[in-house]
Amino acid sequence: QRQGGDGMAGVALRAPVSGEVVESRARAGALVSEGDRIFRIAEHDRRWMQVRVAEHFARNLPAASGLWLELPGESPAVLDESSGASIVQVETAIEPVTRTASVTVEYPSTRGPTLLGSRYPARVFTSIPQPRLAVPRSALVDDGGRQVVYVQTSGETFARRVVETGMIDGRWVEVRRGVNSGERVVSEGAYYVRLAAAGGDDIGHGHAH
Repeated sequence: QRQGGDGMAGVALRAPVSGEVVESRARAGALVSEGDRIFRIAEHDRRWMQVRVAEHFARNLPAASGLWLELPGESPAVLDESSGASIVQVETAIEPVTRTASVTVEYPSTRGPTLLGSRYPARVFTSIPQPRLAVPRSALVDDGGRQVVYVQTSGETFARRVVETGMIDGRWVEVRRGVNSGERVVSEGAYYVRLAAAGGDDIGHGHAH
């Protein structure tokens, strides 16, 4: 700070980068020292996100290629090469307090969260993506501890199928066994179809969705 007798007293601060001021610790008339943080500036077009990963999975992180995020009230966001994102840092050393490793991703602000400091559930891609058969979560019915779906067999006739499920991706659930690709599955109102079954495997007078 420079003392002066006119309205121009002080030192002009010039930001080294352009962007949005997301934090300000400056107060009129306050003294600052070299190295003090006065402002934080975030770039408009790009964001960084750090994901903490349980130590059990740390050995897989060098193969990380992107992230999948659950965003409240929105569709899941995929941050990988196809969306303009890239892995900028992988830290496999375990942080002693949280017992986690970390992956940091840089991504276009239009393709992911923009609120700095926010937290989201995330999954890290550590292998080559492969196509998998999946159904909406709403298609699954818990029937005595088993996961069941109802498949249209013909017209207004439906069959009950016990399925083996796998990974969950937002509103989609992988089906490893019990349903074949191309079959029509009841995705809305499956519970009411179950009630109409009355213990039989074939159900009539329903509607496929």
